[in-house]
Amino acid sequence: HGDANDHNVLVSPLDGEGDEGRRVIGLVDFGDSTRSYTCAEAAIAGAYAMLGQSDPLAAASEVVRGYHRAFPLLEAEIAALFPLMGLRLCASVAIAAHHKRREPENDYLRVSEAPAWDLLDWMSSESLDLPHFLFRQACDMEPVPISSAVVDWLRAAGSGAAPVVGLDLRTIPLHVFDLSIESGEFGVSPDPEDPEAWTDAIFGRMEATGAKVGVGRYDEARRWYTPAAFRGQGWHAPEWRTLHIGIDLMVEAGSAIYAPFEAVVHSVDNNEGSLDYGPTVILEHRVRVPADHGPAQVPDRALEQGGPDAPLVFHTLYGHLADDVLSTLTPGQEIAKGEAFAHVGSFPTNGNWVPHLHLQVITDLLGMEGTFPGVCRPSQREVWKALSPDPNLILGIPDGEDGRETSRPGRPSG
Repeated sequence: HGDANDHNVLVSPLDGEGDEGRRVIGLVDFGDSTRSYTCAEAAIAGAYAMLGQSDPLAAASEVVRGYHRAFPLLEAEIAALFPLMGLRLCASVAIAAHHKRREPENDYLRVSEAPAWDLLDWMSSESLDLPHFLFRQACDMEPVPISSAVVDWLRAAGSGAAPVVGLDLRTIPLHVFDLSIESGEFGVSPDPEDPEAWTDAIFGRMEATGAKVGVGRYDEARRWYTPAAFRGQGWHAPEWRTLHIGIDLMVEAGSAIYAPFEAVVHSVDNNEGSLDYGPTVILEHRVRVPADHGPAQVPDRALEQGGPDAPLVFHTLYGHLADDVLSTLTPGQEIAKGEAFAHVGSFPTNGNWVPHLHLQVITDLLGMEGTFPGVCRPSQREVWKALSPDPNLILGIPDGEDGRETSRPGRPSG
């Protein structure tokens, strides 16, 4: 058909109350019919579905999900969908410009022109990878193809990691905090943007329980992330990034941070602003691919030379640091396993937080440098957990420590 959009779809009349009785009963306008890639049908429909939407990728994902259930897409086709959507929009605005010259009085021929330009402007700043992973999730595939290889490697090698804060978290006294939305651990909690009061509360609790390190959990929906910086526009309503996808280690400001594995510095940046990371380091790790993960499961761009014996690449992020890293570390610098390369920062330099390290594993940086989201939208939970697997694969904190789990296996409430 080549032109599946809301102007070309016929639906049945309403059958009773609401829209429950509507069904698609046909298509019109076969002027764009062509012999081409069948996945282009999903791309064209998805492109038009995104027009004017507050959350374009959510709208496109619904089209992809429905198409895949009726006519299964291949992995290569899913990878091509977002670029093909952009190509369709480019064709649409070019055709509209052509028609504007030929028939300037015919407004219908330019009905999609303005929203298509708006959407193209948005798409030009969007990573190609995130839509790909969201579409894979919509098709019930592993969202991030490389993620399982990284997780398998960490499961095998994580027990040999150097202690990130210089203490063996498997054996020392810990306190695992409940910082979730529904937590009652602190009674009437301090204001989210009062780091001094929170520091007193956190470290007071650690002192009372005899803990040497406090732990903030992975996969936890938290109460802090209400400012505008964490607000996103969902498909039907605003949605805040509240789901924490790293692990926090509460230790005194100035505490040294050590590389868990051999690494090179990928990037360093100062993410200024209240409740941001402050000084941040991302390390790059190149390791051996597990024997049962060949090139079919691991994308070529994640391998240095291709093939099952090539290095597997993943990253670790360290946030809320002291600002000395901004002058002592440079991209490409080699860091030995167990080497101290940074220190825990204090407020306000560290993003105005309680002194702690935010540790995060990253399987795909989505083209970013010096930063990466540490909290995600709950509606995209599975994709972001594949982008950032549980750092406890490195830390080895026992589940059940202090009566709580470090990772929450079920969907968080709240």
